[in-house]
Amino acid sequence: MTHHLPESEKKNHDEIITSMESKLTKMGLLIKTNPSISKKHGVKRGDITFYPDLYVYEIRGEKNIVIRLYEVETQNTVNDDEAKDQWKKLADGKSDFYLVVPQSLLDKAKDLAGKHKINVKDYLTY
Repeated sequence: MTHHLPESEKKNHDEIITSMESKLTKMGLLIKTNPSISKKHGVKRGDITFYPDLYVYEIRGEKNIVIRLYEVETQNTVNDDEAKDQWKKLADGKSDFYLVVPQSLLDKAKDLAGKHKINVKDYLTY
């Protein structure tokens, strides 16, 4: 939840999303993003709509099928609350869930994911 972050971390968070979007787009993937507190591109799970930082989708017939969800965390957001309130919900669907964290917090992120039984497809660091 970036609205609780200092401005410097919000800026860093959004720069990482933009960088990832650029790299994934260059790989030919279709991307939607929700930087900062943007809620433009939701992903539905039953009656609930989630707004991951970035997701990859494929067009199958008339539908856009979400295949990967990415959540970007900062120094202040690799914590218990984010893990159980956000990561768990994003990881509980059919799409692969990727967690993007500062290199220094990779072990902590893995520990939190294990503690809350969150299925993370892969961890990316910056």
